[in-house]
Amino acid sequence: MANEILIRKYLLGGLTAEERRRIEDTYFANSDFFEELVSAENDLIDSYVRDALTPSDKQQFERQYTSPDQIAKIDFAKALAEVVESERKTENANRTFASFLGLPRVQLSWVFAVVAVLIAGVSVLSVQNHRLHEEVRDARADATELRRQTDTLRAQITALSKEARLVPSSEQGREVAQIESLGDLPFRLIPGEVRRGMANQRILCIPKNGAWVRLEMLLERDEFRTYDAAFQTAEGKEVLRVKGLKSSSIRGNRVVVWRVPSFSIQPDDYVVELRGTKVDGSVEEVESYSLRAVQK
Repeated sequence: MANEILIRKYLLGGLTAEERRRIEDTYFANSDFFEELVSAENDLIDSYVRDALTPSDKQQFERQYTSPDQIAKIDFAKALAEVVESERKTENANRTFASFLGLPRVQLSWVFAVVAVLIAGVSVLSVQNHRLHEEVRDARADATELRRQTDTLRAQITALSKEARLVPSSEQGREVAQIESLGDLPFRLIPGEVRRGMANQRILCIPKNGAWVRLEMLLERDEFRTYDAAFQTAEGKEVLRVKGLKSSSIRGNRVVVWRVPSFSIQPDDYVVELRGTKVDGSVEEVESYSLRAVQK
């Protein structure tokens, strides 16, 4: 029962980001839990189609289920419900007519209709299940890559901490105090600089104290649900990538903020590519930004 409540909250978007991450880690690792989640989602969609949800749950459902795959599931459930309802009405009419004539009830057409619906349903669900398993496989690969990048960053942070401990005590106190007192280093990126050429690049001075760089990517249009960004060298070699960034307002401008550890940026010329994902799931190139990183 506790699982059902938790899964329903997950499907309706009623969990925190940390709680959602725990749920996703569980169904990645546990196939039984994954099947339970799929079954709960089918029941939820069926309740929505039959208008059996509370007003609050219905509102949350419509806010969550907006992707093309989710809309396809809802359309299929509606079509199935309409076929069943139509056949039920036909059966009632047959039953009334047979009763009037004093004949046995004729249910053969009903049986054929149900079999046809079941065959169609199994075919559609098989395709969707195959697609879902592919998405889970891709998500697992992304999660593995993310953990690898996280472990790499942790190792680099640990190495920097060890180097800091090797500084003589008189200098170490000043160095640690300086690092702790520093916040993120803001760096504004302006669209269109790639088109104007490398000579117009903005210069990023990389701090030596391990601070984070806060890239503020200025937007000329903000019509996307989330943004992905890729940090590349001028030759096109990818250095860093991040997904799921949100836009925000800073000093009256719409920007996408990306916090990047300064030790991951080497002196070089770079291009930051920004892509946006719309509510319907479509992805578009948004903007490109250029910069030159130099050691302070």
